[in-house]
Amino acid sequence: MTRIRELDALRGFAVGGIMLVNTWQHTLKEPRTEIDWAIEALFQSRFYPIFSMLFGISFLLFLRGNSRGALLGRLFWLFCFGLVQHTFYEGEVLTYYAFWGAVVLLPVSFLPGALPALGLGLAGVVLSLIQS
Repeated sequence: MTRIRELDALRGFAVGGIMLVNTWQHTLKEPRTEIDWAIEALFQSRFYPIFSMLFGISFLLFLRGNSRGALLGRLFWLFCFGLVQHTFYEGEVLTYYAFWGAVVLLPVSFLPGALPALGLGLAGVVLSLIQS
């Protein structure tokens, strides 16, 4: 399967936005200015939902052309990169993505037809309700 350029562009937009907000947060000094408040109000946590949605879409597309073993391999390496990143940044999310990918995506991959998308949607709703 060929890459979907629109998904790659949207993923780049989300990663760029996350990097912008994280860089801004790490350079904040007191007293905070109006721009600091604007960045926080307009951009803080706005890019994570886009990136998370693309994460799920990418793995569903990946499962169409690859095996569950390949999915587990990717999730394993994602978890390893997350562990390395955790030594430098405690707020990393890669280990969570890898863990929940194994817990949710792998069982959902056994559902036939369009049910995986429905299963992932329901799992996402349940997880968001649990975290609230």
